[in-house]
Amino acid sequence: MSSGFDLTNEAFAEYCRWLRVKTMDPKTRREIQSMITDSEMIDQRFSSRLAFGTAGLRAPEGAGTNRMNPYTVAAAARGFARWIKANGGADKGIMISYDSRHSSREFAEMTARMAADEGVQVYLSDTLRPVPMLSYGIVKYGAAGGVMITASHNPPEYNGFKAYGADGAQLMPEEAAQVSACIEGLGDIFQIIARSLSLRQLLHNEMIVYVGEELDDSYEQLLMDRLNSSLVHEEAKRDLRIVYTPLNGAGNVPVRRVLESMGFHSVMVVPDQELPDGDFPTLRVPNPEREDTFQLAIEMAERENADIVIATDPDADRLGIALPDDSGEYRVLTGNQIGTLLMEFILGGRAIQGRLKGDEFSVVSVVSTKMPEFICRRYGVELTETLTGSRYTAEAIRQGRSEGKRFVMGFEEGNGYMLDTGILDKDGVAAAAVIAEMSAMSRASGRRLYDQLDSIYSLYSYPAEKRFSVQLKGPDITGTMEAVMNSLRKERPDLGDEIEITRVRDYLPETNMLYYHLGGAEGNDWLAIRPSGTEPKLKVYMGMYGEKEEAEQKLADVYQRVKERIAAVLDSL
Repeated sequence: MSSGFDLTNEAFAEYCRWLRVKTMDPKTRREIQSMITDSEMIDQRFSSRLAFGTAGLRAPEGAGTNRMNPYTVAAAARGFARWIKANGGADKGIMISYDSRHSSREFAEMTARMAADEGVQVYLSDTLRPVPMLSYGIVKYGAAGGVMITASHNPPEYNGFKAYGADGAQLMPEEAAQVSACIEGLGDIFQIIARSLSLRQLLHNEMIVYVGEELDDSYEQLLMDRLNSSLVHEEAKRDLRIVYTPLNGAGNVPVRRVLESMGFHSVMVVPDQELPDGDFPTLRVPNPEREDTFQLAIEMAERENADIVIATDPDADRLGIALPDDSGEYRVLTGNQIGTLLMEFILGGRAIQGRLKGDEFSVVSVVSTKMPEFICRRYGVELTETLTGSRYTAEAIRQGRSEGKRFVMGFEEGNGYMLDTGILDKDGVAAAAVIAEMSAMSRASGRRLYDQLDSIYSLYSYPAEKRFSVQLKGPDITGTMEAVMNSLRKERPDLGDEIEITRVRDYLPETNMLYYHLGGAEGNDWLAIRPSGTEPKLKVYMGMYGEKEEAEQKLADVYQRVKERIAAVLDSL
């Protein structure tokens, strides 16, 4: 701790401005006053402002210009509302929902208040509801956009503000830049809040209206109409034993409701992870990509002899599963494995029913498994690759539909799945329903769902795939990232005499990623390297395909050589 203040320091000047605000809420005021002798803390909290990007805002909660708090949320909400107005959407309005994180309801109400005071009609969820219901609600109510208060699967101290357009998809970069400009032009947010009408007044004026049961019923019916398969017998659904965990998030009610309506009556919920709790007390982080997230659910599944374990993250846009293998041990599947199972099940089911007409397409992120290439080729379905992020999947879906094609499904390796429901964001609720049906069909045929992966690999190719991160340290993380990427651009990694880099794709300026096509099974082997957008890490993805032993050995060789190359660059800095 230090008290050596520089009175000309911009961070200290901004801190003093916050300290002088008479209308500051008590919680924020106490936090600001508590750091009055801590110059390092003041510099951390006030030296920069949260940047509004394609994912909106996301940061730890707390007082300061680069933290999530009522004032940074109010500024984002006001700027977003002005963007909505500028595009003629004030009367159409916006839809707002939130998840189980600390302050999520408070931030949702502040967002509603700022937008309504700006003259934008607001449809506010009367309780926490997940991302897919927010995305669906935008379209259902004919709104011009929406906001989801969530930090997805980040640690408990985080929260966020995620913005959507009129079709229920997250904003694209040019739209986010326009919103950011509106935020920059606001002026003093404290004065704006002080002059604004209260939530109660805006509810009375019906500029804010609550939405609830009608949305639940409509969303449930949508999934029943689009996803309930006639290929799965009711008895098989009834007998399937499911352990489900919402990870103390917003998926609990909608997932259980949809599963019950579809005929899955043996759904058991992990007690300690059932109810909303922003502390996520039994979890390191509430992320269904992580194996340790499943500990309590697997313990319950072992006691109950469950056929499948399903988990959704706090805003229920992502989903993970664990399945018993031949020995009865539960295995947590990767996002790629789940996506592979889903794509084969959905396309195979449509083929059996004669529903593939030759104008279908699927979407997958560029750093996901290449198994969809094999599957789509077999069924005559076009496959589109995009950058990672549901906004890019949504853009590809819009483009495909404009060309008269029919969307089937899309996914990214980070456990995000989009199905043929019309919803343009990841939907863990819908994915849970389809995975349950897939598991019931497998069980009815006398097979474990886990075994279906081997059948798929035997039919197509074995995927040896891996992703890993390289943690970066030092005062200039951005500079370090750039140095590594620039070195790789100047000189390709040496992957040994047996592995040839046949082509390099550089994704600048869209994103800072290098993608290497490698010699291998029909040219499908690959390697990709990019900096993380949210953490001080370099992310590396790779996939090798063919016979299992050969593919695994190739993967091990590439992994070791890439690790050594990145380490050498870091050592040279």
